[in-house]
Amino acid sequence: MTEEVSFQDVEAGTGKSNVGWKKIQFCADKAAADGLRYFWIDTCCINQSNKIEVADFIKSMYLWYAQSKKCFVYLEDVDELDPQSSVEDQMRAARWFTRGWTLQGLIAPKEVEFYSSNHTLLGTKKTYSKLINETTKIPVDAFCNEEPLSAFSLAQRFHWRSRRSTKRDEDTAYSLLAILEVDIEIIYGGENQAFSRLLNEVARREGGMLKRNLIGNAAY
Repeated sequence: MTEEVSFQDVEAGTGKSNVGWKKIQFCADKAAADGLRYFWIDTCCINQSNKIEVADFIKSMYLWYAQSKKCFVYLEDVDELDPQSSVEDQMRAARWFTRGWTLQGLIAPKEVEFYSSNHTLLGTKKTYSKLINETTKIPVDAFCNEEPLSAFSLAQRFHWRSRRSTKRDEDTAYSLLAILEVDIEIIYGGENQAFSRLLNEVARREGGMLKRNLIGNAAY
């Protein structure tokens, strides 16, 4: 049994036995309840076998999040009924806050709602702003959309990913493109050195000293 439902699963009408199907059904139910006609989930709405489509989606995701009505965050490892641990402690340890691609899902949308594994609304990124700030070290005015990304230095924005990771090495760089407001070619596999290309593009725009600072402060 695989965890996530893929684009191919959705096309074929399969995948309902996957653990990830619960997330899709939850999102569908929430969207319908909120009067939304469409919802989008990256794991099953991107055809990973189409390189052009993948590249287009990677460069469009931040804008889609920013223009969305709201973002539903399904915290599969938070159970508000657990008598052994508070919701706040579980949220601090939630895997969602350690994934590379969820960084833009936190920052870009105007409204982010957090739900437990039992589909219970826990709160929003604004009601949990103090906890999120303490957990991620990202300024509240950055993820609560009180200031534009340009109000924060590239070094500051780069540091926001310090405790996050991605399954594919290249995505460490690609998940930062919109956050850093830079653009590089999306290539997977081989010796493409995505992270080095990202740093080189930053250096081209901002100067070599910043690149050295970013390398020195990078957390892998």
